[in-house]
Amino acid sequence: MWIRLQTLALAALIVLVSVAAQAAAGSTVEFLASLSSTEADEFQEWRQARRTFEAKLDGYWEQVEAKRQSRKPKRAAKIAFDRNDYVMTLPPTYGGPKLNPELQKKYEAFLTEQEKSQPPQKKDINDLSDYLAAAKSVYGFTPERVPEKEFKRRYAMEAHRLGVSKEQVVRVYALETGGIGTYDMQAGIHPIKKTGRAISSA
Repeated sequence: MWIRLQTLALAALIVLVSVAAQAAAGSTVEFLASLSSTEADEFQEWRQARRTFEAKLDGYWEQVEAKRQSRKPKRAAKIAFDRNDYVMTLPPTYGGPKLNPELQKKYEAFLTEQEKSQPPQKKDINDLSDYLAAAKSVYGFTPERVPEKEFKRRYAMEAHRLGVSKEQVVRVYALETGGIGTYDMQAGIHPIKKTGRAISSA
């Protein structure tokens, strides 16, 4: 099951990367079409040099990560590290051609316009089902869920144990739940219908 989920996640990632690459390629073609032949040649030379550099940079950080992973067994076995356990060089620096200031300005303006034209992406917040699934996946158990009445009883008992008065318990609980009463209300879930999507991790 876990392997299947990993496979599906990898497939989704490949699709997203492919779509992003196609979008970037389309944007580059659009930008090139707005340039003179001289500017286009300069831009293409710069872009190829940047791609080569970024590939080297990615390779460097992959090597750093590989070294970091290889240190874990030695750390667990309390074996001292040596210089071979680290990448001993600094990251590569870009030394290729640069865009002239005017072309650089054009490209930055183009990227800004492209960013503005993209629809804003809504970021989902993890909700109760996500946390329950994570607990089962990571720790091998599902946390107990109790009815609303039992939750309030336990809340009051713990508050009383800490020396909080009855009036204070009511005021604090009302504040934490927005005055409506259910323990999941603060996260944006409807207290009666139990519908909605979390607006916070509460």
